[in-house]
Amino acid sequence: MDLSRALGISAWEWWADVTPRHAARLVVDGRRLLSDAPSVQYRGIFLNDEDWGLQPWAAKTYEPEIGDIGPKTYARIFELMWRLKANLIWPAMHESTKPFYQIPGNAETAKAYAIVVGTSHAEPMLRNNVREWDEKTQGPFNFFTNRDRMVDYWRRRVNEVKAYENVYTIGLLGKHDSALEGAASPEQALAATARAIDLQRGLLATAQGKLADQVPQVLTLYKEVLDIYRSGLKVPEDVTLVWPEDNYGYLHQLPTAEEQGRKGGSGLYYHISYWGRPHDYLWLATTHPGLIREQLDRAWQTGTRKLWVVNVGDIKPGEVLASYFLDLAFDATLLQKPVRAQLSAWATAQFGAQGPAIADILVDYYDLAWERKPEFMGFSTVEPETPIRIGDYVRTGGEEAQARIARYQALLDKAETLAARMPEDRRDAFFQIVLYPVRGAAKLNERNLKLDLAALYGRQGRASVNALAAQARAAHRVIVADTAAYNAQSGGKWRGIMDMAPRRLAVFAEPPTPRSTSPRRPVRCRYPCARLHARQSRNALPYRLWKGCGERLDDRGIGRRRTFRPCGADRCEQWLRDAHRRAL
Repeated sequence: MDLSRALGISAWEWWADVTPRHAARLVVDGRRLLSDAPSVQYRGIFLNDEDWGLQPWAAKTYEPEIGDIGPKTYARIFELMWRLKANLIWPAMHESTKPFYQIPGNAETAKAYAIVVGTSHAEPMLRNNVREWDEKTQGPFNFFTNRDRMVDYWRRRVNEVKAYENVYTIGLLGKHDSALEGAASPEQALAATARAIDLQRGLLATAQGKLADQVPQVLTLYKEVLDIYRSGLKVPEDVTLVWPEDNYGYLHQLPTAEEQGRKGGSGLYYHISYWGRPHDYLWLATTHPGLIREQLDRAWQTGTRKLWVVNVGDIKPGEVLASYFLDLAFDATLLQKPVRAQLSAWATAQFGAQGPAIADILVDYYDLAWERKPEFMGFSTVEPETPIRIGDYVRTGGEEAQARIARYQALLDKAETLAARMPEDRRDAFFQIVLYPVRGAAKLNERNLKLDLAALYGRQGRASVNALAAQARAAHRVIVADTAAYNAQSGGKWRGIMDMAPRRLAVFAEPPTPRSTSPRRPVRCRYPCARLHARQSRNALPYRLWKGCGERLDDRGIGRRRTFRPCGADRCEQWLRDAHRRAL
């Protein structure tokens, strides 16, 4: 891989169209070189939340003969991993994807590429419960009432895969990333987890024909598992403890001095893509490299050096951050290198002399998202989803919103200027790695903030409401067009890989935009306790959207389902009047 890099071949030569350039003459120094050992033994990626990119792209574009993420796709992924100096995969495991071991050729391809296979915290013993455990034929996934069938289920898998190189996740959870089923108390959950680990280690020892402490195992202390561990779970010394971050980049916990002395050592699990509470970030990869560096350095300093895994989602558009994470895992001395310098070196390797300018763009892009990720610009939460509301950037009069729009526009101007100068063989790569994320973030911010400003200025009686609404719609159309262009690149090579609205959350949707008209006229609200005079609006009138107690307006006047209990005619009338005033 070092020779490949020295020849100027990017790790992303296929996955981001960083086309290798022709060299008239190559000279290879024949001196014997001894590379340093990797800093972290197991360096891996987790393919996750693949429903909107990787899986539909593989199923319909790259590997339609399988109709899923099969051996042809995994071969491409494993080649990328080699080029990134990674050696561990946690395969895609959502319900949209057929389990890794159920597709012929997947395991064999991993073996051919010398890739170690593991699984996430929710998949003990290399089992994908969400698609492999059938409650109709096997009963409930309940260790208290259905233990024998669960043990047999684990036994069959470890026997099937014993010829391959694996790192086994042990422990006990619910069927799919949920709390342990059947436990009536923390004490019961603790006892059941300890018993399950004993049984699992026995199965591994029998299948491998060796002592359990000679079989690589991890316990990923994520969500409920961390709570069980903290309650007093005794984990065998040879098992690697994998510490998670909080889903937003901050490590929950790292090993104590006593835990640092464990034979199995420690690892970590990190996200640059996340689905879950309080809000997803599945579209653009915007975790700040400075935060990644700081957190990984904390881990390194506390002896967390056995296994590092990063959740890369659909792989794209996380090229920059995946490269950064895995570079640090392979060579921890890079933790001492400033982020901007590391990004500049990486961008130069991909794009040549424009590398430092690209690094400047990327740093500004991450800085802006550090304040608030694009996916969070609706100022809402998900699971359950709450209504989009006016954001804090306009709470002080709108100046902060205008300043943020201007900062993004200045960044976008730099990126577009650089794109126009990019050599032909780097334009697709620049669009995928730099321009699409930058313009997507800029236009989503512009769209949402200008809608917020339209609502604010409407209350103030300004004449710019309709113009701002039109600009917001135009910004949304740019995101739509760019996403279509992304999927059409290279003759349709990437058709289906990019989705601008993962999980179809409200923050991604083109919202109904307010339109201010005159004159005022009296309106009778459908709710009988309220009477009000309101400025007529095309799509934001409470009397038109209100439906009993089941629906209310968000701050822009867009109807969202929400339970609302009237608390008296006078207060209800005032609430409707305030809601309508916010809508204009």
